[in-house]
Amino acid sequence: MKNFLLYTMLLVLGFYVVSCKKEETKINPNPAIEFVSINKTVFKQFEDSVIIEITYTDGNGDIGFEDADLNSLFVRDSRLSKADGFYVSPKAPLDSSIPIQGKLSIVLPPLFLLGNGNSESTKFEIQLMDREKNMSNIVFSPEVSIVK
Repeated sequence: MKNFLLYTMLLVLGFYVVSCKKEETKINPNPAIEFVSINKTVFKQFEDSVIIEITYTDGNGDIGFEDADLNSLFVRDSRLSKADGFYVSPKAPLDSSIPIQGKLSIVLPPLFLLGNGNSESTKFEIQLMDREKNMSNIVFSPEVSIVK
């Protein structure tokens, strides 16, 4: 009976040790973003700037360029076919590879009406690119109005 109890305890202990393996975390090299807020829902044309806030995470910390002529943040007004590019400074030391997260505020110039009406609606599509040219997911702002 003693041997049976001893073997049972050793077996349970063995299962416990095997099941306690350290979980390996896989680093995702692609940045990920989430929409947080937009400062208004109605913008007066030529007067009101748009301020959009997003959060970002990146498994290896290679968001942002040292060269200010390189864009890594792209915002597209849904009324237009091309996105506008914006500079983002490095968010971690250039020679490191560390997970990072943070918040970005994007300030767009005042909007204007494209047509002849008194108002138009649009939303913004936002995407972030890292130094390895990995693209984040795309997030969208809520619909906003531009008025005269």
